[in-house]
Amino acid sequence: SDLYMTSSQIDEEKRNIDSLLKKKNVKYTPPKPRSELARLMNSFTICIVPYDVKGDFNINCFPMKIIEYLYIGKPIISTRIKEICKKPYSDIIYLGNDSKTWNKHIKHLKQNGFKIEDSITERNLALEHTWEKKINSALKLIK
Repeated sequence: SDLYMTSSQIDEEKRNIDSLLKKKNVKYTPPKPRSELARLMNSFTICIVPYDVKGDFNINCFPMKIIEYLYIGKPIISTRIKEICKKPYSDIIYLGNDSKTWNKHIKHLKQNGFKIEDSITERNLALEHTWEKKINSALKLIK
């Protein structure tokens, strides 16, 4: 039920996307080869993770893009996903579920910038969560 959308819901989503893409500060980037992603992400001012957390899957997930964003050391604003609301992520990532909160975070970052120390902390956190470390952790549980 939560996994399926009606045609009217799909139409509404398309209208929302079209409206968003008309804004001057929104840029659509078509799919890119993996080799170009780091360069593309480095061009971001702020990395965002906008999830619809009304469903169980999204509220309980852990988007791997968080690790990629942490690695490039840019400020991150995310929807309040349970795993990201935990430490150490909640110490680094700006969280909010509404546009008012996101605007407050964006304004704060524009006025205060993003400290190099935060960038270093982000990269170190990302390096703690490499695929190799995740697999080794899982293998230890299996043995």
